[in-house]
Amino acid sequence: IFAVAPNTTFMIAANSCENLFGIPAVNGFLYPEIVNPMTDTMYLMKNFWHINNSGTLNSLANNAFENASLPEGYTYSPTAFNEAATQAKIDAGLAYYASYKTEIDTDSPQLQLTQESLNVTVNAIPDQEYTGKVLTPAPVVSASGTTLTAGTDYTVAYYANIYPGTAKVTITGKGNYSGFKSASFNVTVDDGWLKHADGKYRYYVKNVAKTGWVKDKNAWYYLGADRIMKTGWQKVGTKWYYLDAKNGDMKTGWTKVGGKYYYLNATNGDMATGWKKVGTKWYYLGANGDMKTGWLKDGGKWYYLGSASDGAMKTGTVKIGAKNYTFNKSGVWVK
Repeated sequence: IFAVAPNTTFMIAANSCENLFGIPAVNGFLYPEIVNPMTDTMYLMKNFWHINNSGTLNSLANNAFENASLPEGYTYSPTAFNEAATQAKIDAGLAYYASYKTEIDTDSPQLQLTQESLNVTVNAIPDQEYTGKVLTPAPVVSASGTTLTAGTDYTVAYYANIYPGTAKVTITGKGNYSGFKSASFNVTVDDGWLKHADGKYRYYVKNVAKTGWVKDKNAWYYLGADRIMKTGWQKVGTKWYYLDAKNGDMKTGWTKVGGKYYYLNATNGDMATGWKKVGTKWYYLGANGDMKTGWLKDGGKWYYLGSASDGAMKTGTVKIGAKNYTFNKSGVWVK
């Protein structure tokens, strides 16, 4: 609620400390309260209201105010007068008692009320093109047809106002105004890659940073839940993929990583394991995807997969060291 503030200020303590903040009244004038944290009580002068965490507005006035008009959507709940030490003030109509509890929610300024609510409007803020810098377009704020003045009647705070997406604006009353209004504007950018200040790349489509697989110029890239382009080995679902360590594009075919060879399927880039036929040759890739070489025992049978620079399964008669070995057409060593 954005509204005209009364001429006087009512301060109330939060919890059991002296952290004070302004809470305006709904009816009548405003007077300061007296807080005694040692006895867990507070003495509240007449003619104001108390808002609890659930948003219920509690009258702290005596019977003369029990039938006072409440704002729409609020209910009345009288507070018991059970402090004998204040009874004289209460009887004299000078003060009202309430247990000193954490009923005021200091983090919810939208619960603040004042004597007179206004029809406050904020004109739509035009889209702003991404520049890499903080964007602070000035909102136009009016109250009942009168244009208000920034710095005098209100202050403006901006959030998420650098990168593409929806930037948030909070307009807070000042001087003769209190409460706040929220607004927003769009930060726009052309579709494609954008490098953020953290040095990481995001891919934007219609001003939204994408997640998951994205195809750009015939190459595939993977963007995590954090919307950042991934590099290196990435597990997506149950499959592993290798994304270029620098450019992030998904690799296919034979790829050497950390001195070892891996085969990444040509159709979808997922890492192959076990026996794999590439062209006319067979290879064996371990559980971690690395290409095996030399002698291999699989299913109780022996195979020979060549040298470290080869890895292809051998058939026929092959000289290994100083001896000849014979392998059948399936690559199984027979003698």
